Formats: sequence, structure tokens, C-alpha cells
Amino acid sequence: MKIGVLAPENTWHFRDLCRASENERCDLVSVAYSRLLGGIPHSDVRSADQDLMSFEALLTRAMPAGSLEQVIFRMDALWVAQQQGLFCINSPKAVETSVDKYLSLVRISRAGLPVPDTLVCENHRDVGDAFDRLGSDVVIKPIFGSEGRGLIRINERELAERYYRFIEGMGSVLYLQRFVDFGGEDIRVLVIGESCLAMRRRGVRDWRNNISLGGEAEPLVMDDDLTALAVSAAQAVGAEFAGVDIGQTADGRRYILEVNAAPGWRRISQVLQVDVAKQLLQHIKRRVS
Repeated sequence: MKIGVLAPENTWHFRDLCRASENERCDLVSVAYSRLLGGIPHSDVRSADQDLMSFEALLTRAMPAGSLEQVIFRMDALWVAQQQGLFCINSPKAVETSVDKYLSLVRISRAGLPVPDTLVCENHRDVGDAFDRLGSDVVIKPIFGSEGRGLIRINERELAERYYRFIEGMGSVLYLQRFVDFGGEDIRVLVIGESCLAMRRRGVRDWRNNISLGGEAEPLVMDDDLTALAVSAAQAVGAEFAGVDIGQTADGRRYILEVNAAPGWRRISQVLQVDVAKQLLQHIKRRVS
């Protein structure tokens, strides 16, 4: 099976997929987002010298930074390829939804899943009221971003307003979420279809638990409710392969914090001693066959 992977050849994830592909009879080809080319009226989509329709499947990884025009065109080109029958995991719509914290949380909430109280605004006159409505203890996040970067916890109204005045000039949207005490821990669930792998993460430096920020992790045996919650969250954003972050309070209440449609698996494969790349390729083969 010939699979295109939207990731540079020198990345760990591409190399890990190539390792796993040796026993899965898969031919992997690195595809560059920045070399996408769309043709009209024939609707051909290429990346450099690769015709995307020559692949049986296309695996989308994290998209590199670009202008608004570049990002929209990349999503459009992938959508065209998908409409012509190319199996994309994840779909362009799932990638577009999950990268937008506001849109993804709206869809998760509308699916009936628990999420922290959240307010999003872009005018400095609304910040103070939003801060008060969320209990005067909030986490401010970039609406686009991952791995815990750019998160800040604020419990002073004046500081919240001053922070927004600082970022307002950059044209940013303010995403405020009620701070929920998860005891310095959260759960990362890797969803592959309807199968799940999970680890518990603990913050070391501060309240953020992301491994990229120095957090520690240990294997977690999932119960049926946790599995259903994670799979439902991934499905709410349209993702088949996703990293779902879940917080759990001391009294057992669980909240969906975020869904990532281009998740990494290096740490979870080490913690659980499982071959995630192999499982992902096997899932793709089942879906295409």
C-alpha cells in the first residue's frame, strides 16, 4: 500500500512510521504542505512531483506555520483530493476543526460531552466581565496552539485586563477558561479508530502537565466510560486518529480539555511500550481495504 505522509523525512514520526512499515507492506512517501499545487479544471492535486491521487491513503501531520492564505489553500487542496476519493486521516475538516480550540470545544460540547466553562472574546471591554463570569480564576490559552505553549493562569482581574491589552495589538483573540483543579494531573488518550491507549501525566514545574514542558507520565488502564468519552470527543471533531486530553477532579468528574488531530506518539509509545506506528498503519490498511 502506498501512503503519503504530510511530514518531512527527517522527523521522528516519519522515521518511526517507516520502521513500522517494513513489516506492514506499506510504501511511505514524504509529502510537503508547502509544495501543494492544485489544478483547474481537472482538479489535480500534487506536491512537487507527487500526484496525491497516486496514494491509497494520506496521513496528515502537524501543518507548518504559514500565512492565512497559505493555510486556507493547503486545506482546500486536501479537501479537493479527498473529494476525488483519497482517504485522508485525518480529514481536512477534522484538522481544521481541531486546530481551532473554540470551534472544536463547541462541537465537543454540542455532542453532549463535558467541557470547562469557556469564554472567547476579542475586545478589551469584554475581558473583565468574562473574567468575573468564570470565577476570577482562569486559564488563558492561544486559540491556536498545542503542547501547553502560551498557557497562563490568572486570578487577578487587573492582570487579566493588562495581559489582554498586551496581546490586543497583535490582533489576538482571548480564550479564557475557568480553572478547574485536576490535582496537577491530566490524562492523554490516543484514539486510533475506536481503540484507545492512555497515560496519566503529572506536572513537575507548574500546573501544566504537557510532556514537552517537563511533565512526567505513567501507564493508565482505561475503564469503559473513559474509553467512550475519548472516542466520542474524537468523533465530535471528525477525527479517527487523535490525542484527547481529559482532566479529572478529585470527586471523579471528567472534562474534555482539547482534541489534537495530529497527535504525537513518541512519549506514549515509550510509557506503554507499544508500537503506535504499527497500530496506526494497520488501522489505515483496514479502512482502505
